[in-house]
Amino acid sequence: MDWKASHKEDSVGQKPASLPPHHKNQNGNHIDCQATEGANDSPEVIIIGNGPSAICLSYLLSGNWPFFKGCEDATLAVDEGLQARLQNVHKDVSLVEQDLAYLSDGLEGRSPNPVALLFDFLANPGADAGARLPSLLGWHFSPAREVPHVVLGRKQVGGIWQNQNEKKCGGRTKTVSLGSWMELPGMSLKDWLKETNSNRQTNSENSFRASMADISGYYREYVRRQNLSRYFRNHSTVTSLNRLTAAGPRSFDCESGEAELGFDSQQRLRNDVLWEVCGYRIIRGDDDDDDLGGRRVEEFRYVAPNVVLATGAYDVPRSLRVPGENLPFVVHSFHDLERLLERTSASYDDPVVVVGGGLTAADAILMLRQRKTPTVHVHRRGTDGSSYHQLSPKVYPEYHEVFRLMNSESTAEWYSAYSSVDVVCFTADRDVVLRCRKTGCETTVRASAVAVLVGSRPDLSFVCPSVLRDLGVERNGEVDGKRNCVDVHRASYESVRHPGLYALGPLVGDQMVRFIRGGALAVASHVWDKRQTKTSDDDDGITQVPEEFR
Repeated sequence: MDWKASHKEDSVGQKPASLPPHHKNQNGNHIDCQATEGANDSPEVIIIGNGPSAICLSYLLSGNWPFFKGCEDATLAVDEGLQARLQNVHKDVSLVEQDLAYLSDGLEGRSPNPVALLFDFLANPGADAGARLPSLLGWHFSPAREVPHVVLGRKQVGGIWQNQNEKKCGGRTKTVSLGSWMELPGMSLKDWLKETNSNRQTNSENSFRASMADISGYYREYVRRQNLSRYFRNHSTVTSLNRLTAAGPRSFDCESGEAELGFDSQQRLRNDVLWEVCGYRIIRGDDDDDDLGGRRVEEFRYVAPNVVLATGAYDVPRSLRVPGENLPFVVHSFHDLERLLERTSASYDDPVVVVGGGLTAADAILMLRQRKTPTVHVHRRGTDGSSYHQLSPKVYPEYHEVFRLMNSESTAEWYSAYSSVDVVCFTADRDVVLRCRKTGCETTVRASAVAVLVGSRPDLSFVCPSVLRDLGVERNGEVDGKRNCVDVHRASYESVRHPGLYALGPLVGDQMVRFIRGGALAVASHVWDKRQTKTSDDDDGITQVPEEFR
């Protein structure tokens, strides 16, 4: 086994990744750039992203496997076909080695991916019916099952959840998902919160919801307790993902314009495709310290047969693409709105305008209510078909308070709304010009600040163009987590058009943590199957990377 990570110049003498543009710290001192020396320099799987999708997959690849314990309660509300198929499951064989396509066949639910629904039923039986039943899965660890891998994340472990810590109302904003749905395998969120005394509402109520700060702390502690830290390379930015193929000597099929690479076609590979991941990592004295003083930058380059995209779909805020949107009083994220309000200590004679009809816009409105700030809420569509309809008023009273305001079912002195309107432009005088979608009439609102909260998309700019352009279901379309997901085989989460490239989480339509665990199972199962069944010249059945790629 000889997958290599290179932190020097590649075989044709070119740097594998560009360094960040500024090489001085905040004190003006030069940053030290060195070669990376990692503990896991021979990965078979490279995971890009370090949120819950990546954490769960790392847990499985490290040798933790799930086993079906059986289901004696025949009264459970379960798909009849699944109930019959579960009777044929060998309880001494892990789900990793079971036929997931067969077990998940025909399942339908709140995820578009059948394997995600399968795992969710086994881990949280009866969850959608409000039941709190024991998991039907048992977990067993064996070092012999470990698949060498590395996890590359731009910030601290936890992905978007870590980024929300201390950002949304000081981390006090509650998650949309129930607390038990935020758990990862092998570590109870409720028990952890009791240990840390970080939440006083950890009783057995089905409606328990954790705060953003709780979840970020839980994911960080999960990695530590499950002994996964050795796989994680936090503060790592991937700058390029390229596909290398056995197309012949000195060949490189990615349209990057760089010098071509290749390997001798006589050197046999288990797979025709290898993937090259390049970038840089910022090393701090304390990995949890955001102070950039004294940091150093290290380049990395990995080549492996399997790469998993687990970046989430919330990197780049969407814009309205109207004139004046780049003016300084217009922001595009909840965090930027908080920072803008913190910088402005004066009282607001003019309202803050919130554009958007989703839950992030609702979070902003609730935050403005706490600050007693006059608010104008602008949204394009009416409330019919809104995501608020999917939320129970008992479990989500704060969101239904906003929903009633949007519907004019209740009123508040600090709140006014414009429904079914489009934003025409923003002006330097802080005017927001609106146009009614029905009548075409225009009106103007004077704003102290504007928050455009109309969704986000993933940042996949590091993927080479020849791969990116047909990565989605709709070829040549922009990949997001809703309209155009990554096109994958449903039983393996492997790209339909790019063998060895996988995607997890929101990139494939799994917006909730409870469903990403099934995706991680699908990837781990497929990688393990390839590892066991495909032949190579290696004694242990693993392909060696050609010398030119090291």
